[in-house]
Amino acid sequence: MQKMLKVMAVVGFAAGGVFVFSANSAQTIAAASPAGSLGSSRSLYRAHCATCHGNDGRSNTVKGRKLEADDISGTTDSVAKISRIISNGKGDMPGFRRKLTAAQITSIANYVKTL
Repeated sequence: MQKMLKVMAVVGFAAGGVFVFSANSAQTIAAASPAGSLGSSRSLYRAHCATCHGNDGRSNTVKGRKLEADDISGTTDSVAKISRIISNGKGDMPGFRRKLTAAQITSIANYVKTL
């Protein structure tokens, strides 16, 4: 009968990454970024918002100028307010509550605050 190895693992979140510490290894393994990380938030923003608002949030895109999209760079709106606008839409902007999860919407809202 083979001896079974007991493995103890601790998972933690730090600086936007997932880290796994194993009792059998002296190494720390960096895993995929959690949904709220900057890279993932940026990807979500670019996939769903940048067509109108641009990568920098200034709405200096063909579609943004045509629709007169708001310049969202440097916004002082709260994450909660930005999340509501993303969820419900505003003016010509459609709501995304049926396309994105609440966590994804919050992630985008937090990213918008960095523009």
